[in-house]
Amino acid sequence: MSIGQIFGSAAVNGILFILLSHPITYKLTNKLYNTWNEGTKCPTNYGHLFHVIIFFILSLLLKIIFNMTESKYDRKGFGVLLKFALYCTLLFFVISGKETYEITGGLSKGVLANGGCATGWGISTHGIIFFLITFLAMLLPNDCD
Repeated sequence: MSIGQIFGSAAVNGILFILLSHPITYKLTNKLYNTWNEGTKCPTNYGHLFHVIIFFILSLLLKIIFNMTESKYDRKGFGVLLKFALYCTLLFFVISGKETYEITGGLSKGVLANGGCATGWGISTHGIIFFLITFLAMLLPNDCD
C-alpha cells in the first residue's frame, strides 16, 4: 500500500469511529436495541458493545471494498483483512470506552460532560487519536525479516 492509501484507510477508520461514537448514532440505534440511556444521556454498556459489533462489520466491509480496488498482485487475503478489522475493532472498543474518556477527561477539559459522557470535543479528540494510532500501525512492516 502506498502512503496515500494508508492515510486514506486510516482516515476512513477515524471517520467511522466518530460516526459510531456520536450520541446521535446511539439514539438512532436505540430504536433497534437499547443503546442509549435518556436519563443519563449516555450510551448503555450494551449499546457500546452493539456499536463495537457494527464497527467490526463496517470496517471489514470497507477493507474488502478497498482491497478490491488494489491491483491483482497487491490484494490481501481475506484472513489479513479480517485480522486488520479485528485489530481496529479492538482499538475502537478501548478508545471509545467510557473509562478511556474518564481518563482523558482528567487530562483535558471539555472531554466529558456533566453526566460523565463524552462531549463532541471528546469524541473528535478520540477520533483523531484513533486515526493516528491506526495510521502508524499500518506503517509497520507486515513481516519480520
